[in-house]
Amino acid sequence: MPLGSWRSGGLLLAALFLSAAGDAPTTAEQDHQDMMRQLGIVQLRPGLSGDPDAPNAANYDPAKANPYPVWPDLMTMADGRPVTSAAMWKRERRPELVELFEREVTAPIVSSSEAGQRSRNSWSATSTTERRRRSRSI
Repeated sequence: MPLGSWRSGGLLLAALFLSAAGDAPTTAEQDHQDMMRQLGIVQLRPGLSGDPDAPNAANYDPAKANPYPVWPDLMTMADGRPVTSAAMWKRERRPELVELFEREVTAPIVSSSEAGQRSRNSWSATSTTERRRRSRSI
């Protein structure tokens, strides 16, 4: 290999390193501000304060810990009728409770066959790209 090609390769590498070194590294604060700008976030919400008189005070009072203390009565239908038999519970009240739980706590529960059907229908490859590996000779 001629000596000139080593020099030109070395100069090319030096030029690449110098151009990369010319970009000033961003600090974490600059990166944070740039991300907020890209996302359109003007101001962050302040966290909880240790001052009990602050408007955003942390809650250490157990009496305030559960803001939803009223649970649905298991033996009363949504329209106020009482559940009078096991068949009524199975046919009417239990589906009401399942629907309430799905809506307020979790996502809808599906059977394994429905889940398989959904996954088969919702995911598909729209295009593929084949990457070619370059062979390196040493």
